[in-house]
Amino acid sequence: MPFVHLHVHTGFSFHQSTIRIDRLVAQCVDLGVRRCAVTDTNTLAGAIRFYRAARAASVIPILGCELTIHREETDDAVILLARDLAGYSNLCRLVTCAQQDREHMGVSMEQLGQHTGGVIALYGAPGSVLYHMLGQRQERQDETLLQGMRAVFGENLYLDVQNP
Repeated sequence: MPFVHLHVHTGFSFHQSTIRIDRLVAQCVDLGVRRCAVTDTNTLAGAIRFYRAARAASVIPILGCELTIHREETDDAVILLARDLAGYSNLCRLVTCAQQDREHMGVSMEQLGQHTGGVIALYGAPGSVLYHMLGQRQERQDETLLQGMRAVFGENLYLDVQNP
């Protein structure tokens, strides 16, 4: 099975990337990458542009976002990917919820739980609370976090393992 990038930010993730969608798709073609996900932070602003450009270049687009989750102690992050049209619709709803407070973007676990149909969650990337807890070997808290995410996403939750 070939490698697929599932966590790519574009210029729509302000202060995180300068990648333009047309250049990303061209790079995918040059490298022979057949699938790629765009997961900008708290936005789907480039999703349709990416979808059209990727399809025109015979690259299979995967639409998603990195969403901020408000927790009591600190903010968290999860990568969400649309599995189908219902998933994309739920991502749109979640991003709308996340952007209601422009100064503190994000969603609550309750809001997240209301819009999971057709959505795949990748949890544990370097921006997540789980990643930091794993680094500090806080096993009980790790397990609690994973159980909470599993309660929301069920079988559609995957551990996001990266080499930072």
